[in-house]
Amino acid sequence: MLSLSRAQTAIEVLFITGIILLGTAVIAPYYLGNNDRAFILMQVKGAASTACSYINTGVAEEGPEYAPLNPLIKALNYTSPGCIVKGVGEEEASGWMNVRVVLEYRGPLDGSSLEKAVAAFIVGELKSKNGVISENGLLKYGRVSFNVTVEAVRG
Repeated sequence: MLSLSRAQTAIEVLFITGIILLGTAVIAPYYLGNNDRAFILMQVKGAASTACSYINTGVAEEGPEYAPLNPLIKALNYTSPGCIVKGVGEEEASGWMNVRVVLEYRGPLDGSSLEKAVAAFIVGELKSKNGVISENGLLKYGRVSFNVTVEAVRG
C-alpha cells in the first residue's frame, strides 16, 4: 500500500511540474517580447538625448561615433540650437515596430538635416553598444525588428 501511494504522489508531482513548465513556456515569450520593446524604447530615447546634448554643447569632437552630428555643429557656427527630445513612441507595422522620436529645436538649422543626422547617430549608437544588429533593412534586438524615424519640429 505504501508504494502505491508513493507512486501516485510521484505522478501528481510530475503532472504539476508539467503544468508549471507548460505555463512558463506559453507566458515567457510574450513577457520577453514586451521586455525587448521597453529596452528598445529606453535605448533609443537615451541615444536621442545624447545626440541633443552633444549638439547643444557646440563643440565638435573628432571620432567616428559623433561623425554624423559634427556637420550640424559646424553649420550652426558652434552655437546651441536648443535641441530637446519631446517624445519617443512606438507604432506597430506588419511584423515590426517603428520607433518615432520627436525633437524640438530653434535657430537657423534645417530640420531635415537634423533628422538625418540624429537618426544616423541613434542607429550607430544602438549597434555599437547595445547588441542591435541590421537584418533585412531593419534593426533587430532579441526577437523584435524595428526602425527608427526622427521628426524635428521648430520650437
